[in-house]
Amino acid sequence: MLWATAGYTQEKPVKPAGSYIDGVYVENYVYKPNFISAQELKKLIDEKSKDIVIVDTAAVLIFEEQHIPGAVNFPYGPTLPQPITLPRTKTLVIYCACNAEEESIDTARKLSEYGYQNLKVLKGGWAGWLDLGYPIQTKAPSATPAEASGGVAGVVSGLARGTTTPSVPVLDVTGRYTGKRICYVCEFQDDPNVIAFFRDSVEKTADLIVQLDKLYRQEKTKNFKAVAILVPGPDAKPWLEELSKSRNIEIPLVVLAQGPKDIGYRAYKLNPKVANTFLVTSNRVV
Repeated sequence: MLWATAGYTQEKPVKPAGSYIDGVYVENYVYKPNFISAQELKKLIDEKSKDIVIVDTAAVLIFEEQHIPGAVNFPYGPTLPQPITLPRTKTLVIYCACNAEEESIDTARKLSEYGYQNLKVLKGGWAGWLDLGYPIQTKAPSATPAEASGGVAGVVSGLARGTTTPSVPVLDVTGRYTGKRICYVCEFQDDPNVIAFFRDSVEKTADLIVQLDKLYRQEKTKNFKAVAILVPGPDAKPWLEELSKSRNIEIPLVVLAQGPKDIGYRAYKLNPKVANTFLVTSNRVV
C-alpha cells in the first residue's frame, strides 16, 4: 500500500512572478508578513481594544474546543471561502497552530490579494500563546462518534478524500524539533506526503514505519515527505527513540501530546478499531 504513494511525488510548478491584488495584477509582488507578538496581543485583549479582530485558522472542530478568547473562526483552505466575511476596517490578527506561522502567513497573503491591508500574524502562533500560559477559551469535546461503516472490512479511519488537512500540533520525538510542539502538516504544506497514525507500539508498527521511511528515502528528491504519529502519546516516546536509533529512521517520529484524548485524534477522525491509518496528501488535501 505504501509504495502506491510514490505516484503522488511530482515537481512543484513554477509560480508566476506577480499576483492579482484586489483585481489588479502587480508584477513581482511578494507578500511580507507583519508580525505581532503574543505579549502585544495580550495587552490589546486586556485593554479591550475594538480596533482588532483575532482570526483563528483552525478547523471548525478544533476552534470549537479551544481558541484565544474573542477569536473568530476562519478555517484554512487551499482557497479562501467566498464571500469573505472578515471586516476591512479593523486590523486582523491571524494565528494558526504552526510554530513557524505557515498557515497564518499563507492566509494573510491570500487576504492581501483581495485588498486587505491591515493584517498582522501572531508570532509563534497558538503554540507560543500556550507556552506563555495565556488564557484560552475551551469547551469540553463532544462524545466520540460511533465508528463509520463502509470501506475495507466494514470500517474506515481518517479524513475523507478531498478533505483539507487541519493543522494539529504534535510532540516531536526524533525530528528536527525534538521536544517541542510542531505541526508537520504545516511544515510539509503543499509537498506530497504521507501522514501515518499508529495505534500500537509493536513490532508490526515498527516494520510499517521502516517501510514508510524507505519510501521517503526513495522519493525525497521529489519533495516527498512523511511523518509517523504514535497515538498512545508521550508513553510511546522511549519506544520511538529506540526505534529511530536501531533502525536509523530519517522521517520524524512524533506522538499525540494527549494520546487518544488529543484534539488531533478527533480532528483526523481516527477509528479506535483501526490499528494503522495512512493519509496520502498533496497541496494540503487528502
